[in-house]
Amino acid sequence: MGIVLHDRKPAASAPPAETIVRTAKGTATGVGTTLTKTGVTVTAGSYLFVVLGYTANQDIAFDSATISDGEIDTPLSAVAFDVLREEMQIAGGSSVFLLYAYFANALTGTLNVSFIENGQGAESALSCMILTQVMGLASSAALDRKPASSGNGTSPSSGASAATSQAHEFVIGVVGTGGPAGDSAGTWTAPLEAGQRVGVGTGAGGSAVTISEGFYVQTAAATRTAAKTGITSRYWVAGCATFKAAA
Repeated sequence: MGIVLHDRKPAASAPPAETIVRTAKGTATGVGTTLTKTGVTVTAGSYLFVVLGYTANQDIAFDSATISDGEIDTPLSAVAFDVLREEMQIAGGSSVFLLYAYFANALTGTLNVSFIENGQGAESALSCMILTQVMGLASSAALDRKPASSGNGTSPSSGASAATSQAHEFVIGVVGTGGPAGDSAGTWTAPLEAGQRVGVGTGAGGSAVTISEGFYVQTAAATRTAAKTGITSRYWVAGCATFKAAA
């Protein structure tokens, strides 16, 4: 009896697991010179990103942000965007920041954002924030590209960055508008996906601000843009920041 040979293909191997992992951590709103969210948990080796919006026409200014477990206060840094300094201001007074911090150790605590009172109206100032955890990024010098822009209309865009320094990076997009949360959210331009969104105030311009987050995990070096289409026509700011993956 002859020997029968079977042409068997090796089983396909599973693609490698993605090491950059984003976890939404919720939103918070506030009135006055402090903005607080309790019970924030951060996994060891993760970054905490905070998108902050406030109605700056109330004559206050962003001061600092810290997260505390009751014993140790960890400050959050502000991304210094290429334009509009650290803050992206919307015509009419509202302002938007992107804050971040790396946590070598796990933490459960309270995030406090404080504002400086420059004059009257601070008691009624409105603010809001979006919290996101991202694992798998470089523990230091992770921030890479950070284009930003401002304008008026229905299609906010940060403009394109230079090509990212490495292939594997986390891309976070921020769009802030001088209008209430009830405005049309619009659609993020691919490859960014829609994340969390929150707003405060019922008016427009300096009496309301809405912030939204987009995100993408890239595997090839490229220029990056944070953009939306189809929002309610408002004054807007848009920023894009990319962060390098751990080696």
